[in-house]
Amino acid sequence: MKLKTKVLALSMLTLLLPWSGWKLLQELERYLRETQETALLDSARIVAGAMPLEFQTRLLFAPDRYVLLRGLPRPPTLDGYPDDWPGANQAQQFEPAGGDYSIRLLAGNHANRLYLLLEVETPDR
Repeated sequence: MKLKTKVLALSMLTLLLPWSGWKLLQELERYLRETQETALLDSARIVAGAMPLEFQTRLLFAPDRYVLLRGLPRPPTLDGYPDDWPGANQAQQFEPAGGDYSIRLLAGNHANRLYLLLEVETPDR
């Protein structure tokens, strides 16, 4: 094998390494996005399943118990506090007959994304 052929082969290999690394990063990004989407859907299913059936039926069938979707001026900080939610005091409140706990629910959207604020309060025992 001539030196010219070896140099050409080495240069082709040198060009293929960054390209293959870039393709690997694209595949990894796709995988991570799909995994995050699956995790978010699973979390939503868990929250929906944890909500008592009484509250679920009230949301589905009672026209006076709908949750308003507010337009948010900016995305809320996901810190668990309702500070950056406009009208946080107007949350939809749900309480079971026993009064063991209460649930406050707010919904908002910003840039085609849906945000929910769910506050669960239990009495001090």
